[in-house]
Amino acid sequence: MIAYRGFASMPSPLLWCMAAFFVIPGLYEVLTGMFQDPLEDIMLNLTQLLAGGFLLYCAVQAYRDRRGELASHRTTMVGYACFGLFCLCFVVKVGAVAVRVFAPVT
Repeated sequence: MIAYRGFASMPSPLLWCMAAFFVIPGLYEVLTGMFQDPLEDIMLNLTQLLAGGFLLYCAVQAYRDRRGELASHRTTMVGYACFGLFCLCFVVKVGAVAVRVFAPVT
C-alpha cells in the first residue's frame, strides 16, 4: 500500500464535493457580478474559481487512478498556491468590509 501525502491522500468523493463547493458558487458569482461588485469581491470570486478548478483537476486525476501525479511536489505547491491566494483574498475582503462598516462617516 502506498501512503500518499497532500491532495493525493484525499478520498475521491471528498475531492468531487469540494470541487463542486468551490466551482459552482464561484462560477455563479463571477458570471453575475463581474461588472458591478467591488474589486475585492471579484478577486475573491476568481480565486474561489481557481481553487475549485484545481480541486476538479485533482478529482479527475484521482478518478483516473493517477494519484502518483497528485502526490508530486509541483502539484502540491500549485494547490497550496491556489488555496493561499484564496485565503489572502478572503482576508482582504474581510478587512475591506470591516473598514466600510467601522469607518467614521464624515
